[in-house]
Amino acid sequence: NQAMAGAHIIYSKWPREVVGFKDYRLKEEELVDLISNVNLSGQTGLQSAPLGAGHIYVGNIEMALNKVGVDREKLLDAHVKSISRKTADGYYYFIANHENRTLDKELEFKFGAENVLFMNPLNGEVKKGNCKYDGQGATFRVFLKPGSSMIVRFTNKKVDTVPDFIYPKTIKTQELNNIWDFKALKGGPELPPEMAINELKFWTDLPDTSYTHFAGIGEYSTVFSLSSRSNNQYILKFSEVETTAKVFINEKEAGTLWSYPYELDVSEYIQQGKNDLRVEVCNLGSNRIRYMDQQGVNWKKFHNINIVDLNYKKLDASNWDVLSSGLNGKVELLEIENH
Repeated sequence: NQAMAGAHIIYSKWPREVVGFKDYRLKEEELVDLISNVNLSGQTGLQSAPLGAGHIYVGNIEMALNKVGVDREKLLDAHVKSISRKTADGYYYFIANHENRTLDKELEFKFGAENVLFMNPLNGEVKKGNCKYDGQGATFRVFLKPGSSMIVRFTNKKVDTVPDFIYPKTIKTQELNNIWDFKALKGGPELPPEMAINELKFWTDLPDTSYTHFAGIGEYSTVFSLSSRSNNQYILKFSEVETTAKVFINEKEAGTLWSYPYELDVSEYIQQGKNDLRVEVCNLGSNRIRYMDQQGVNWKKFHNINIVDLNYKKLDASNWDVLSSGLNGKVELLEIENH
């Protein structure tokens, strides 16, 4: 009925079954009869037939979409994940870089408008970009670090008052490789001992079993020196964070890290000369649950509820793997020249 009314119906292959059990044998006979009355013809990979005011296509879906004038979204060619929606004055895209390398290139968007805004979903920051609009689609330079995402807004409204987006360039990298001190602040089943660490690592990798049992908040602290302080942007970059980290520089809270990439703009907190860095890391509770089940602790104190595993069996966490917790790898201070 839809094809008869003018719709284009596209199949990768003919359906062989009908939906539902009510009168399904009769419906399957009707399906066979309908298919037999469609006289397909066409090129290799795609066949078609007119039906009423519309068409039926069977075969390569991308070829069929091109045939009916539906252009593909080319962002996928750059391995960019995206979803879009139309609004009264333009379009919104949510794009994400799930690759292990920074994306920095001109990309073509299927839909666009006269102006483009970059919206940071983590901090709400909005900046203006420079796009080329051809009346349908748009092209502009996309900069996305591994694991990061961005909301792109195409609009025909004026955006003169929105600040420009500045493409970053790293001009200097300083690794923070002084001795780190670790101290458990809060949690259990007990607070493990304080320890000085020459090489930054997860507290679950420290040489005492009490660290593998600990769930709570642990503090990593160190000092670093900045020989000179410019007006450039300074980014503090962590290799690995498990699971969340609250960062303090010179006893001022600079922000919280909870998702990749683990980077924080610390430009307003650092100073020339000596700087104190303190990071409060909170892990998940699984290591403590593992320990309690190993020790036979009755921690499942609930009423009218059973705690089960994924197979709906009685939960036993005693054989769980230790979940990495804390900070691990390099911590770097990046000086970024904005141009």
